[in-house]
Amino acid sequence: MIRRVYLGPIIAASGLWLATFGASSSCWAQKTLAWKFKKDGVTNVLVEQDTNMQLELTGGVPSPGIQTQTIQSTNITWTVKELAPDGLAAIEQKVDRIQLEVKSAAGNFVIDTNNNQSLTGLAESMAKGIRPLAGCRFIVKTKPSGEVAEVIIPADISNGLNELSLAGLREIAANSLLTFPSKAIDVGENWPAQ
Repeated sequence: MIRRVYLGPIIAASGLWLATFGASSSCWAQKTLAWKFKKDGVTNVLVEQDTNMQLELTGGVPSPGIQTQTIQSTNITWTVKELAPDGLAAIEQKVDRIQLEVKSAAGNFVIDTNNNQSLTGLAESMAKGIRPLAGCRFIVKTKPSGEVAEVIIPADISNGLNELSLAGLREIAANSLLTFPSKAIDVGENWPAQ
């Protein structure tokens, strides 16, 4: 699975800052990266997930005809509501739009929360879990490292969602922020994130 997070083009003006250290790699020593949140800052975020699955038959032999690819794009607006002295930020996240494209042996389809197209079969079932998420607002308490400390979904939102939609909302909340490593890193260094 590949996940990319894109921040809005006007990060500085929005009040959400990614701490950077130095203008070039020649003046960069190992540094610890962190988010620097600003109260009332607003940022537009696009989270893209690309997942490829291939069914393996008995004996571990891949079956080229049984593959599924899903590409999901989620547009979210962040608004920093509260900021604690330790840097913990309460960020209201609003799901603006979800687009899901599925390519499989069973057929190809697209679900877009901005389009109420008529769907059937698997697409219709999946749309029932995805469409209710558009417009949802919830709070994600986030540490400066990007680690999610708590997700608060208001009762009026959670009561109106089925289990599939609620699980999808929790996944969106957990995956929308880039989590930085706890140790200092150097230019070009990679780190794992779950």
